[in-house]
Amino acid sequence: MEIFIILMLLIHTSFASGNTPEDKLFTYHYSEDNVGIVITGYQGTDSVLVIPETLDEKPVIMIGDGAFAGINTIRSLILPDSIIEIGEDAFWDCSIESINMPDGLKKIGDGAFAHSNIVSVLIPASVQSLGRACFWECAYLTDVYIDALISEIPDYSFFECENLREIRLSNCINTIGEYAFYYCPEINTINVPQNLKLVKRGNFTENPLLWSAFEKFELDVGED
Repeated sequence: MEIFIILMLLIHTSFASGNTPEDKLFTYHYSEDNVGIVITGYQGTDSVLVIPETLDEKPVIMIGDGAFAGINTIRSLILPDSIIEIGEDAFWDCSIESINMPDGLKKIGDGAFAHSNIVSVLIPASVQSLGRACFWECAYLTDVYIDALISEIPDYSFFECENLREIRLSNCINTIGEYAFYYCPEINTINVPQNLKLVKRGNFTENPLLWSAFEKFELDVGED
């Protein structure tokens, strides 16, 4: 009887603290300001993974640098609304095919989804910073919708996304960085943002029709 009571107390304590068996599959630490949790790794095998909104009774606010790099089991990832940042190389060479980007997301780091299996991307208006080479060589990426109120598509953002077909850019964008859309030969739909002023070198080189469409706007285009 005494052993039973102790066991029940342990179970109650575990649930009261908000921990579940699934939570133990994540490695994490507190953010520098101690207000939230930064996920640094995952040790499970789920193909559909839901990131918890809280760990240790603190909000999960960031996917850390390289947290899911090289993991080949995850197909779909669901992020909580508490996430405000995705770190550098967070999903580099990961098998992830789909992910939701919450409306509170503010920053996506360099190479965050490079070499991943991501298929479709919607970057919300809340994003203030997009890193270089975010979607470098994403061979399965077919469509990109950027609602973020950013002024530039960074260098190498969609470098060699060979199956990219449709792009919607925010009208806030005034610059397309170097090689941002290098070797994306399948693009057939793209809008020219109202504020676009500069297209740097190495863009649309494998798509002559698309390139000629951009030339008509007399943009300041760097030589390849």
